[in-house]
Amino acid sequence: MGILKGNSRSLEARSKVLLTGASGLIGRYLTPVLHNTYENLFVTEHELSPTNLGKTIRIDLTKLGDVRIMIDDIQPDIIVNLAAKTDVDGCETERHNAMLLNKGLVTVLSEYLVSNQSAYLLHMSTDYVFDGQAGNYQELDSENPVNWYGKTKLEAEGEIISKVEPSRWCIARTSTPFGTHPRKISFPVFVLRKLKSGELINAVSDQFTSPTYANNLAKMLHEIVCRRIVGKIHVASKSRISRYEQAIKIAGVFGFDKKLIHKKQMRDIKWKATRPLDSSLNVDKATKILNFGPKIFDQELVEFSNERPS
Repeated sequence: MGILKGNSRSLEARSKVLLTGASGLIGRYLTPVLHNTYENLFVTEHELSPTNLGKTIRIDLTKLGDVRIMIDDIQPDIIVNLAAKTDVDGCETERHNAMLLNKGLVTVLSEYLVSNQSAYLLHMSTDYVFDGQAGNYQELDSENPVNWYGKTKLEAEGEIISKVEPSRWCIARTSTPFGTHPRKISFPVFVLRKLKSGELINAVSDQFTSPTYANNLAKMLHEIVCRRIVGKIHVASKSRISRYEQAIKIAGVFGFDKKLIHKKQMRDIKWKATRPLDSSLNVDKATKILNFGPKIFDQELVEFSNERPS
């Protein structure tokens, strides 16, 4: 990607990198990018094999004692933490496991950085740390999560901020990432499958996020790691858009009948967890400092279509 050149590349390439959550949606896109840069890439897997890239470690990341042993054994120079329980409704019903993975794991990672004064951590967080009353959230806006998922992710951020020197961590927040995955069905894939089968789609029109193509997100995260950017940064789409609007655009790009898409209100959906009304993220900082920055949803959707998702 042209981020590292000459001696700086060879030095950085020898860094030991630990990537957690490599088999998740974002990890499926980020793993190959990191593998192309770093010679010593370690990836964790639990239920699903990542991509057979890097040195794979099979581990249950909720068993924090095992995590400590793993980290002490590897002694990573860089940690990229993507691992999380992201099922928002599932977090409400499995609160203990959600707290273990979303916060407990981060506590262990933070403690390692305290003991290793040269290590760097990039932690993936979420727009759901905000309550959704305002939208267009900047990095330093006040957080106030409205569900357990957001609470666990905010507490994880707090673990990093309270334990690790500011010069050695980055908290990157994103919003509703999408892409292809063998198990996780992101919203555009869900819409396409429904449209192809001629089924009606009920899509919420009064909730707004910044849907982010995981391939573009991976490139932004890669640059953050290579440059060791620090602090909080929002890496998401430039667009504030509802799921109804997304579905209409998806139908247009892929050539399907938009009449199959019906508007619904948030109050009509039987969710276990409360969702923020407008958790869209302000990405001015990322746009300014990253060489490969955020894009609008329309651009992301065209790029996503090149994957020929099914």
